[in-house]
Amino acid sequence: MSFAAPCPKKIIKKALAGDKFAFAQIYSTYKQPVYSLAFRMLQDVDASSDILQQVFLKVMTRLDDINDHRKLGSWIKRITYNCVIDYIRANSRESLGVNDDYFADDFLAPQHNSFDDYDLDILLETLNARERSVLILFSIEEYTHQEIASLLSISESNSKQIFSRALKKLSQLAELERYSGNKVGSYD
Repeated sequence: MSFAAPCPKKIIKKALAGDKFAFAQIYSTYKQPVYSLAFRMLQDVDASSDILQQVFLKVMTRLDDINDHRKLGSWIKRITYNCVIDYIRANSRESLGVNDDYFADDFLAPQHNSFDDYDLDILLETLNARERSVLILFSIEEYTHQEIASLLSISESNSKQIFSRALKKLSQLAELERYSGNKVGSYD
């Protein structure tokens, strides 16, 4: 499922009328994309579950705000981004306190036995929530740095610095043998 999954106008009308089964259908349709997006940005199972609940509480209470049933998925996606950004703001001390030695040689050694299938998600896990969010919003969702700065309550130049730092970390990690996609022996 994705945010592009259609939801019939009839279901939305029933949900607006208080039909719990109709709302359950909306939840069923969009729960996976909401959770996946939150997890991709936060890399935290508990926080992603909390975001899922927050999003659907907002959907339930503000469903009458949607004018075009064809835009329900994009509306829910926007709510998800806003909830994730609110979470990052609320936890900014933790996000900003991450040590820049993230990519030290021993970082993932005790956590993984096989290094065959590293992909971008594995590399993104090494970034803190703010870096990951700026990178995803700019590179994937095509927000401008000005829009990101507004969303995260930071300056535009700070958004650019965070993006640059995230790219530098990813680039340095990609050069390490364990992230190269080649199977390696020992990391002791």
